[in-house]
Amino acid sequence: MNYSRQSGIFTPPDKPIHIVGCGATGSHAAFELAKAGCSLVLWDFDIVESHNLPNQMFMPTQVGMNKAEALKEVLGMFNPLISITVHARACKSSDLREVNGFIFLLVDSFKARHQLAKGLLFSKGNSWVIETRMGVRELSCLVFRPKNPVHWKSWVASLGLDESTHREASACGTPLTIGATAGVAARIAVWKFFDLLDSMNVAGRTDITLSLRQQALFPGISPQSLSETLWD
Repeated sequence: MNYSRQSGIFTPPDKPIHIVGCGATGSHAAFELAKAGCSLVLWDFDIVESHNLPNQMFMPTQVGMNKAEALKEVLGMFNPLISITVHARACKSSDLREVNGFIFLLVDSFKARHQLAKGLLFSKGNSWVIETRMGVRELSCLVFRPKNPVHWKSWVASLGLDESTHREASACGTPLTIGATAGVAARIAVWKFFDLLDSMNVAGRTDITLSLRQQALFPGISPQSLSETLWD
């Protein structure tokens, strides 16, 4: 792999990056990080199902496989030189207590975030967390350091938000997602990670709403509205 095009912009960290959740956003984020030369630790208990294929980085032949194991296969085709460790199970709070580095928290429910919170707060290291939340037409990306009291207070307060504001349900009750939205969320998260490595002092929240149902300003063109807010 020739990384000359990213020289001076991004250098992969020495420690592997933990991807907690290898679904829609997680698989896209892992793909971007792997292409950039980052070693990864993948966590997911779930299996690949046919309805995952339109919005996740899996192949039809991988249906029935564990998502973390399947994702390792996919990433290995694009960058066989990086180290990828797989945990084909749910990440526990106790697992995160051992992490000292960077964590992409890409689980798909507020319940899972609550279950992992203590592990983030009481980790042995001083990790940074990059988290995304996504609906069909909106997404949020949060960057915080759990051991920073201001960061932690802001993140815990955000967990009190009604999850339905970020997740729409399909007829069968599963969350609705679109591959393009997942890809945007993942790439924003990865770019904020690059920015974090550059400054090591960028924490905040980015909210983006894709206003796809507005009346067209011009025939055949639908306007999009982007808004960003940051924590003080």
